[in-house]
Formats: sequence, C-alpha cells, structure tokens
Amino acid sequence: MKQTNYETVILYDYLTDGISWETEISQKIIPENLNIFFRSDGKVMNVFAGENDDNDIVLYAIDVFTGNSVWTKKLTGIRGKLKVYVSDIDNDGNEDIIGVRTSTENNQFTLTCYMFNPSDGSILKQVPITGNNTEDVNVVISDIDADGIKEIIISDKEENVYVVNIINGYIENSKASSGKVWGCVDFDGKADNNKEIIVSKGSYVKVLDSSLNELMSYNLGDTILRVIVSDINNDGLIEIIATSPTKTYILRPSTTSDWPNSPTNLTGSAGADGVYLSWNYISNGAPLSGFKIYRSIDGINWELAGSVSADKTFYKDTPSPGMWYYKVSAYNDYGEVYCSNPASILVNYSGGVPSGGGGGGCFIASVCFGENSWQVKILKDFRDRILLRNEIGRGFVRFYYAHSRRISEFLKDKIMIKSIVKISLYPVIIVAYLAVKGLLPFIFVILILPVFLRKF
Repeated sequence: MKQTNYETVILYDYLTDGISWETEISQKIIPENLNIFFRSDGKVMNVFAGENDDNDIVLYAIDVFTGNSVWTKKLTGIRGKLKVYVSDIDNDGNEDIIGVRTSTENNQFTLTCYMFNPSDGSILKQVPITGNNTEDVNVVISDIDADGIKEIIISDKEENVYVVNIINGYIENSKASSGKVWGCVDFDGKADNNKEIIVSKGSYVKVLDSSLNELMSYNLGDTILRVIVSDINNDGLIEIIATSPTKTYILRPSTTSDWPNSPTNLTGSAGADGVYLSWNYISNGAPLSGFKIYRSIDGINWELAGSVSADKTFYKDTPSPGMWYYKVSAYNDYGEVYCSNPASILVNYSGGVPSGGGGGGCFIASVCFGENSWQVKILKDFRDRILLRNEIGRGFVRFYYAHSRRISEFLKDKIMIKSIVKISLYPVIIVAYLAVKGLLPFIFVILILPVFLRKF
C-alpha cells in the first residue's frame, strides 16, 4: 500500500513491478495512517482518514484487493486531523477502529478519542480531553492494567500523558509533564501482568507503571528523537532502541533486581551556609554508582543540584534563599530510582552567612590549621556524617555558624591565642575521627572496662 500526493492510495505489486489499483481521495491523507482491518465477516479493508480545516473529516474504508470503496463516513461537525488505529480493544477476537482527533497547523480543535463502527464508520464512543488543543501526539494502545480492556495512552506536545478507557467512555488517569509515550510492555516481569509505559523526556528514557508513577529512568546525555520497543534478539526479552541526533542506543531489558534500591528517610535542614540533606540507603545487592540530588521551586520541574558517590548519604546544597523542594535518587548503569518515604521534602533556606570557601564552614579550625588541612577535613566529615544526622547535632551546627565567624575573625592575628586554641581542638578532632570511623564505642569500652573490673 502506498500514498502519492497524500490524496491518492495505490496498491503496488512488487512481484510484477506494477500498480494493481489506484484510488483517489477527496481530502489530504495523514502519512503513515493506512491501517489493514480484518472485519468479522472476512472483509479485508484499508481504513484511514485525513485532515481538513474547512470541511468535515471523512473516514474511509476501501477493499484491499480491489481498491473499491466499502464505505465512506463523513464525521459531521468534526474537523482537524484524525489519526486512525486498529486494535481489539475489548479482547473479543474482533478488531476495532480507533481514532484520535487533534488540531492542525492552522486551527485549534479539542483532542478527542473515538471508537467507530466497522460496518459503516459511525461513532460508537467518544472521549474528549477538554482544554487540550494539541497537534503533536503520540498514541499507544495496550491493556496496561490487565483488566481485559485495552487503554489508549496519549502524550501531547507538552508531554502530558492521558490514559483513556474508550469502552467505558472516560479518562482513567492523567499526569502532567511525564514524557512522550512510545510503547507499552511487561517490562518488570511481575506476576501482576500489568504493562509498563516507555516514555522519553529530554535526554531521559523513563519507565512508568500502569498508574503513571515513575519506576526508573536512564539518562542518555543526548536529546532523544525517537524510541522503539522490540525484541530484536528474538530471545523473549524486550530491548529499548533510542535515537538521538548523533547516535543510536540500545538499552537491554532489566528487572527490578538490576536497579538500585530506593533511598529512604530523606531529611533536610537549613544551615547558615547551605541546606544540609541526609538519607538512608539499604542495598538490595544491585550495583550502586551513587546518588543524585535534585531541587525544585514548585515540586514539579526539577533541576540537578549535584551528586555524590555511593559511599555518601549526605549532601550540602547552596541555593539562593527561598523555599526549595528536594529529592534524591540512587543510580547505576541500568537506571535511576527516586527516593521514597518521603518522595521529596520542602526546606526554607534564608542564607545569610558566607560559606568560608570550598564548601567549608569550619571557621575556627580553618583559621587555626588552614582550610585544606586534614584536621579541617575530619571536622567537616564529623559535621556531615554525625551531627547533621540528628536534631541535636543540627541545632549545635546552627549555633556554631551563628557565632564562630566572629571568633575566627578575632583569632586571625592573635598568634598566641590561636596556638592555645589549636592545642585545645586536638581532643575534639580525635573524638570526631573516632566517631566518623565508628570506633568511639570501642574506645569507650576499653576505657571503662578497667574501672568495671576493679569492682569485682
């Protein structure tokens, strides 16, 4: 089957290198919109529609073998662009004709889903997506929740995703700014038989569950143009093929055992020189490359604030003053899993005290030993790994930042006093080192044991 000038359909026979038939159509046909439809009475039809700004859209069904019209249906009052799809929506063994009406380059029309009668093209069901007048849509039809009825999954130009139940005539679910839909497959292999939705957003390939929640994502580091989901190796495993302006990527399928675990118990505290974040991570045995920290002003549009290696579960961010949402993800070569319980937190950061350079803030020790000294590094680790992990420690850090700046300024040119402070800081540094290394309880036992034994 072939289109010429978008207004003529021809059947070309490759064996004889000739045209079997040619049928002219009265309106512009949408490229790649020709569907082979097997009707329950054995009739094999080519079903398609087109676009029209000025007149009603026409739905066509022509005989595949002769090119003769089976029926033609003018959709009264419906203009715009109509994309046609063929699928057995209710799994009764008979194919159904589905249409998605969108806007055109010149006019705005409400995005609407239709189900047509295979006998004459009349409308059986329709579901408008009110307020959406997009032209650029991606459509996938699949039974994503294993209830025996296939849903129509649509993404629009703004990458909003809609799940439409055309049989029952309503929108099951929707989610803003989720990505561009490319396919639905049973990607996680769970026994629930639910399908996962494959989408792209910017440089990310993402996997959504049947409720449109993000399960995982993978950053290709390049703008994604198109995604194909297919078993290219015929081994029963689904691959994701993504193309960018310069490369083609093949992502091998992974199961949940390949992904890192979800970070939990994300907490945050506004310090004098930044926002201090910490979280918990329990390994599930999968490789872990590290953690990514994201911030947002509205909890919807996120930006990468930074990242840390796999051995760190804390981070200091230095945003501009204001209310900031934060979330954390664990990532490896297979994908990225966002934090849960909670999914994100809100921190009010007022700023006000300079950082002291290099992400420091240990003002007194920096004056005494130098900003890049090993003593200061131990104290910073103690602050980040121990003090900031509990409310009492965070309170002490806030108190320290409120007063230590003035003390450090006083010490700068006081050589004798600075020497005394240096000596007095060493016991603190030793305790901090033992605490960071997890040795403090053992030292305590060693010190207290002789006293205990003398009593017996």
